[in-house]
Amino acid sequence: MATIVKTQTVHTQTTVLQQHDLPLAKESVVVRSTVLRWVDVLMQLDARLSLPILRLPSLGRLEYALSLPGSMFGVPMYSLVLLPYVVAAAAEVCAGVTDGCAVTIAVIMMVIASAFWAACMIESVSNPPESEGTGVMRAFAPLGKKLGSVVTIFGPHTTVWLVGQSSSVARSAAAYYITVFYVTQVVVEFLKTVSKRLRPVVKVKSQLVGVTRQVPQLQYFLSREHAMNSSFPSGDAAGSMTFAVVGLAVAPAEYRLWLVLFWGLFPLLSTFARIYFQAHFLGDVLSGHAIAAAVAVAFLTRSEVIGTPADFTWAAMAVWEVPVIVGWALCQKLKPKSAENIYNADNFLDSIGLKSKSKST
Repeated sequence: MATIVKTQTVHTQTTVLQQHDLPLAKESVVVRSTVLRWVDVLMQLDARLSLPILRLPSLGRLEYALSLPGSMFGVPMYSLVLLPYVVAAAAEVCAGVTDGCAVTIAVIMMVIASAFWAACMIESVSNPPESEGTGVMRAFAPLGKKLGSVVTIFGPHTTVWLVGQSSSVARSAAAYYITVFYVTQVVVEFLKTVSKRLRPVVKVKSQLVGVTRQVPQLQYFLSREHAMNSSFPSGDAAGSMTFAVVGLAVAPAEYRLWLVLFWGLFPLLSTFARIYFQAHFLGDVLSGHAIAAAVAVAFLTRSEVIGTPADFTWAAMAVWEVPVIVGWALCQKLKPKSAENIYNADNFLDSIGLKSKSKST
């Protein structure tokens, strides 16, 4: 008898709790449906604004040059090993350093990298899009996956050490750029992992029928399962904005207004290129720009904790590298590996905790 009474009491308490949670469940459903509606509206608007560039006819061999920002700003091996030399060179020029060698090294490395990229693009056109280890595939991973990962981790330290032999100004600028790039890209990777948004080459494929590109291997690469749902936000655009903002930050204040015209070209070129190659929607690109600018400005405004381009140290860069690499690795493990777990608004809301009533029970 006592057991029956106890069971009835537990059942009554459970019923009361369920009734108490009912208004909260209904409120959650309302919030979810409202957010879903606005997400869908914004996605449709984003796609419409992007279509004029997505549907542009092929620009022919001009695509070789147009694809260059995608490698310089989006591929970590280039962004973390090559571009720090360019930032260091800009810092030396702005600081009036005349006996440094950062400028010479930067010019030589940019010429070599650009020639290599052009050769890869030509090879890409000459081979079927699905060819492994050629063209675009070779350009994105010239040293292979394993060796490339080692270079990506240790290459920045070699770069900072080398430019440091030129001048302390060059070393601080390179360390500052690399750290901002690290933090920006791990934020981007986290948002890619959460959003799982399909790239335009897949999402609006039916509206791109008949639209061709001189380098079709780029579209093939972007539509593969491991890359197709990494549209939001754009890591390449974030990289270009990091490059531009840091370039402005290392310049003297009296020259920054004029240098905006120069450094601003890189985000603009990246914006057009990423949409033209059907890699990202406009919203993806602008979000990447915003994230990079916010991170760079945060580092500047908290100089008493983090450092400024003038006094940023190699040690500070190394400290930031550790959590960034851990965060990056976790994001890679969490990212979907197949088309079965691609972006939709429900997936996004589930990932931030706005689950529907049916999924909660």
